Amino acid sequence: MDIGTQICKWGREVCIRAYEVSLGDIVLFRDDRCSRPIDETGCNQWAFVVDSDKALFCRRRVHTLPLHEIPSLPEVRLVGNPHPSLGHKFANFFLAHREYPAHFNAGAKALLHNNHQPFLEGRLFPIPPKYESNRAYEAAWSQLLAKLQPLDCVFLVDRKSLLSRFIAWATHGPWSHVAMHLKNGEVIESTTSGLRRVAIDSYQNRNYWVATYRPIEWVDGPPSSESIDGIANNPFDGWTDGYNYRGAIYYGCKALLGDHEHNLTPNSMIYSGRFVRISQA
Repeated sequence: MDIGTQICKWGREVCIRAYEVSLGDIVLFRDDRCSRPIDETGCNQWAFVVDSDKALFCRRRVHTLPLHEIPSLPEVRLVGNPHPSLGHKFANFFLAHREYPAHFNAGAKALLHNNHQPFLEGRLFPIPPKYESNRAYEAAWSQLLAKLQPLDCVFLVDRKSLLSRFIAWATHGPWSHVAMHLKNGEVIESTTSGLRRVAIDSYQNRNYWVATYRPIEWVDGPPSSESIDGIANNPFDGWTDGYNYRGAIYYGCKALLGDHEHNLTPNSMIYSGRFVRISQA
């Protein structure tokens, strides 16, 4: 479903008058300078009301849209915020990230997917955890395992590895690697030595920063047991053995330049707005 139709589906169209606009409301309109195709609603751009005077939208960089100009926009419609109690959270996030178009767009996608975590935390990525003792770290790791479900994604970075830290930095986020949890603490991953299945406990080390994420559509209800068993029993189905160096370099360079639309680097997956962080250690 196209973006405009999806927003209109869960939103509430109201009259476009400044005094009826609330924080977090979405303005849909046609932007002839936007590269996105025009959808069935006649729109290809959306802006977010951030205060009583303006909305913000992104076209390569974040632009200001004065509210008094809204009625003159082509194909314009104002979509009410379906979560008005979070309106100030939405507005604060977009205001805080107006200098970071990739983060701004990630917030827009998260809102589209009904993923409120970035807005509740005020950031796209988590703060690295710090532990005063090994006991505190072990407690965090135990909690991570307790919350782990089949088909969760396991993101990580090796903080002692210059290469791992460089990959994370170059792709504009904290993560350099991602694996998929199958079940019973076993993950599948692609490494430079090929595909492998390994226990998640292989990453139980304070040198690693590990976080588990779950697709938003599985937060309230896990995938079916048939889906879990099908993937767990044939985890390499559709995977190509051997590390895809060409793809890693190509998509890594796109991410370096701020293009995360492909969702094919660990950090670009988070920029898609689809993943909710469940735990970290």
